[in-house]
Amino acid sequence: MKDDLSDFAEPLRPVTLLHPDHDPALHGKQCVPRGMNDIGFEGATLLKHNGKYYLGSTDEYHGRYTMMLAVSDNIYGPYTDREPTVASNGGTGFFEGKDGFLYTTIFGDDNQAPWRSMPGLLRVEFNAEGHVQLAKTQPAFILRKPAAGR
Repeated sequence: MKDDLSDFAEPLRPVTLLHPDHDPALHGKQCVPRGMNDIGFEGATLLKHNGKYYLGSTDEYHGRYTMMLAVSDNIYGPYTDREPTVASNGGTGFFEGKDGFLYTTIFGDDNQAPWRSMPGLLRVEFNAEGHVQLAKTQPAFILRKPAAGR
């Protein structure tokens, strides 16, 4: 965007996903008519970590509403390695907490979620292959149950 947010700063560029996955079980029904050449169908996000760009969009992965991420060395792509992150966290954001760990938001948008249609927060980490996954340990403040009546 331009500094004054009045317009785009440069022409739009299409996102290119190398080696798209054409398995309908890994896409929502919205993506099937379009050829399943995209990362997902809604809730775009962008994360930069260790010089890599992670472009994400929500899709249905084996029936779970999941943020899918693809990776590139360049913000303009092409992107590859489309992978699921944490299920039930579509339309998410990623951010680094004051403790230096990476977190993601979740709102439980499928029937297998630990809660439904409520915001939440989870710690995520990068695995050995550089993909985002649910962290093996979660801080105590995340695991605390809300007070009765909330």
